[in-house]
Amino acid sequence: MKKQIYSQYVIAFEQKNDILDQLNSIKEKMKDFFPPDAYLTFGVPSNFPVPPEMPRIAVSSKNNHSNLQISLNQIQLTTKFDENFQTDFSKCYEYLKNRIIVVNEITKTISEGRMFFNGIVSQFVDDKVSDVKKDIISCLYKNELLDENIFDILSKLTYIKDSTYYVNVTVNNIRDNNLIEALGVQLDINSRYNFNYNKEKKYIDEQVLNKLQDLYENIVINHFTEIIKGKFDI
Repeated sequence: MKKQIYSQYVIAFEQKNDILDQLNSIKEKMKDFFPPDAYLTFGVPSNFPVPPEMPRIAVSSKNNHSNLQISLNQIQLTTKFDENFQTDFSKCYEYLKNRIIVVNEITKTISEGRMFFNGIVSQFVDDKVSDVKKDIISCLYKNELLDENIFDILSKLTYIKDSTYYVNVTVNNIRDNNLIEALGVQLDINSRYNFNYNKEKKYIDEQVLNKLQDLYENIVINHFTEIIKGKFDI
């Protein structure tokens, strides 16, 4: 049965050294998802060399399913799904989407629209594949490999969509503590391609920001099986 284990949304923006000044506004906008009194802040002396990526603000949801971390140049939302969500990809997406919308609003305010890229990474597991390595080899490799004594296998496929987004699909065999195998699939969709190669446009606009969610939803809900088999026609 296919399960969605976790998802992470990241949005990067131009560095804002006064990020802690936005704390009350962030609490207000995220109050439906994170308890206002649960926030932690991390002050850093101005003369102490700390990477801007280090979180300055962090908070966990009431039941610890979601975690929000905010640094000087990015916001990261991480969610671990429980058994009430894992097998319903549409339900997982709705949960994510509602929070991503608010994260995007916060980011646009903080950065004054100076956003570099955004991305969603999700991990899926299918524990009902009878022979995981054979399944991966049959889809992505020459069948001669089936005769080899392969213990682990991992394959990463990267596609480009609309000259803007990377669509990264990593397929591998994973094991639990009893060495029982399952099929692992990591889907990573992000707008870094635009950031890396579109030199005429330094920041992403509203269309690029929002279309990421539409692309992610379309792949997960409608094209999940075919894309992990190396077929990308979206």
